[in-house]
Order: sequence, then C-alpha cells, then structure tokens
Amino acid sequence: MNFLMHYPSPLKKDILSIFSLDLHKFPDPELKAQSDKSRHDEYVKELLYPECGIFDFVKARVHEGGRIKNFLFTNLYTGLDIPRIEILVNRISDIYGEDLLGRGAFEHEDKRQLFRGAWVGRVYSDLNRYRSPLIISLVNNHLQLMLTLNKESSDTLIN
Repeated sequence: MNFLMHYPSPLKKDILSIFSLDLHKFPDPELKAQSDKSRHDEYVKELLYPECGIFDFVKARVHEGGRIKNFLFTNLYTGLDIPRIEILVNRISDIYGEDLLGRGAFEHEDKRQLFRGAWVGRVYSDLNRYRSPLIISLVNNHLQLMLTLNKESSDTLIN
C-alpha cells in the first residue's frame, strides 16, 4: 500500500516521503550494474508495486560511488491515472512550492494537457534552490519523474 495515495498532504517537507522505496539504499544488493563503472553504474528495475501508485519502472544512475544518484521513474505498463497524477503533483507542490514556470498545484489545464498527450508537467531544476532537483512530465504518453539525490544533503530545499 502506497503512503502517497492515503495521505493527501505530506507529514514532512522531504521529497523522499512520497516514495515507498528507500532511494538512499537503492539499488538493492541483488541488482547488477548494467554499465561501465568508469563513469557511472546504471541499474534498472521493474517494480512489483507501482511507486506513487503510478510508476512501474525505475532506472538509476549512480555516480561517484553512490554520492549522487539520478532516478528516472516511468509508467511503461500502467496507464495514465489522472487522479493519482493530481495527488502526486499536489504532494510535490506542497514540498517544493511553485516550479520554475510558476506552476504549483494541479489545475484543470493540467488535466486537459494530459488528455491531449502534451503535458509539460513541473520543473524544479534550480540547483540554487533545490538540493534534490525534480522534473515530472509526459514523454511519448508515459509519465516520467526524474529526481537527483546528493548523499550529502537530506533536505529538499536550500535555506
């Protein structure tokens, strides 16, 4: 059961609170790296239970011995569940606030864009403002969430 779907507002202002996977401990020991260790290790995992009730696939690139991790969550097999996307966008907005284009909570226009297959999503990529940059968007009719974690920082926002 996913925490995200049952609690509409976050208990703490940390982006990791929306995930059931422990991203600091990812990858699982049984996963094998799929790329050259000279630049980064890449791990791919099909998720048994959809993360955030949406994403059934995760790819992670691990840099500098695990100090920096880039995650790409996508819904390869599940359809677009707009009510769950709305909850997710609102949770992210509760934590990060408005994105770089001034968009925050899910709006009717978001729903229209999703139905048209042309949703821009939200972009929280300002490294001066966010310790864990995040982008959520629709790419080829698949929802994608990209997140970067830096092991040295556990807070979401830079004060």
